[in-house]
Amino acid sequence: MAGSEVRPGVRSDAPRGYWFALAFLFLCLVLSLLAAVPGFGAVGPLPETATVTLDGGWQLRSSDGLTAGGAELSQPGFDGAGWTPTAVPSTVRGALVKNGEIKDPYYGKNLETIDKQRFAVPWWYRTDFELAGPLPAEARLVFHGINYSAEVWLNGEKVAGPDRVNGAFRTFELAVGPPLRA
Repeated sequence: MAGSEVRPGVRSDAPRGYWFALAFLFLCLVLSLLAAVPGFGAVGPLPETATVTLDGGWQLRSSDGLTAGGAELSQPGFDGAGWTPTAVPSTVRGALVKNGEIKDPYYGKNLETIDKQRFAVPWWYRTDFELAGPLPAEARLVFHGINYSAEVWLNGEKVAGPDRVNGAFRTFELAVGPPLRA
């Protein structure tokens, strides 16, 4: 047969989409069977009773001129006087606009008046929170939408750095066993 390819074990008269559909159905079957196996896959969500939402009470500040590092900034009771209050999720610019520190960049020519050098350095977000004991055996911090990378510190200990926490608006789950205290 000139101009036609014959492959052993493959029906040459079946349309190409047939094989993709068959492979897709097989994959769905395998995944559904694996999902039924106890303990298979990623760690499941914590029970709702063990979830503490940390969306309010945050502060942010530029690292420019800041002498303290993550170990000090992440200590409970750190004096955040002069920091900008915010809630998360929020970008740095969004928090500064909300607090009147810069004008809305989407109005008129305000974007042209914003000092871009101010944003050429990292910014710190911080919050304090208390947990009632006893603490769960497995505890995680879950971030929904870090943009673009972060160092995560908890009670003076670095939990993760930009090598583990990077990517635009991704969700990150970080185990925080020993640094977490009631």
